Amino acid sequence: MLHRLMRALFYPSPGIDIGAQEAADYEAWLEGGLALYKLYALPYDPVRMLRYLATRERYLFHGSNNREIARFEPREQTLYSGKPVHAVFASAEPLWSLFYAVFDRSKLVGSFRNGCLAYGGKSYHYYSLNAATMRAEPWTQGAIYVLPREPFRRASSSKLRFDEWISEEPVEPLLRVDVQPQHFVFRDRVAVHGDREPVWQTWLRYKSRTSVTR
Repeated sequence: MLHRLMRALFYPSPGIDIGAQEAADYEAWLEGGLALYKLYALPYDPVRMLRYLATRERYLFHGSNNREIARFEPREQTLYSGKPVHAVFASAEPLWSLFYAVFDRSKLVGSFRNGCLAYGGKSYHYYSLNAATMRAEPWTQGAIYVLPREPFRRASSSKLRFDEWISEEPVEPLLRVDVQPQHFVFRDRVAVHGDREPVWQTWLRYKSRTSVTR
């Protein structure tokens, strides 16, 4: 029942079929270990590789416009629940991290809203900008950082939760993967909301606002 509601409001992560040869190629590439500036030279879209890493449940992901991060330091941030934390943020869903990698925060005017909700092994996404930000074409190149899962914990233990993970300790990334705006699979599913609009209204109208681009 809840899955049906989530699908009615938001977009699920698209399915991905990784064949035996592709998986073997990833494993062979990983055998040498991960390194921050290890060159990704496989013939597959790098997002597919990141999604493959996600299935191994050893890694988390952090997206940024900054391609020069060698160490993530905890800082004052706010969970979606409104709770303040001093932590490093990450997600188990690389597609959500992709938004933060290619969204140019320097072009933000007013508010932006987004999220990835996890429930029952599925992920559901929504992305919305205000009109001024959307007109600024706020997309840029960025990077996805692959982080070790060990120092992190889920920010919430609820069955339905935002896929936020936090670490109160500094974290050094294992790998950096450069990405471009075209890698963000939900780029044509970004809605436009009013700054004074309640968040619940953004949720209710999200699919109808983006369905014209489907």
